[in-house]
Amino acid sequence: MSEGKGVEKKIITILNQRLLSTSQIAKKLDMRREVTTGYLEALVHQGKIRKDKVGRSNVYTVKH
Repeated sequence: MSEGKGVEKKIITILNQRLLSTSQIAKKLDMRREVTTGYLEALVHQGKIRKDKVGRSNVYTVKH
């Protein structure tokens, strides 16, 4: 499995537990927020997760 696919799988696993912001996800993955954002946007584009705006933060959940 490529590194990118592994990160995407971890993100989906994390988001199956609860809604999280970009910063919260980055912290759980021990990655820079900017890098995490790239993975999140790719997953949104693929239709695997959903992005919503809460205040000034983007929050993500798994699409069911």
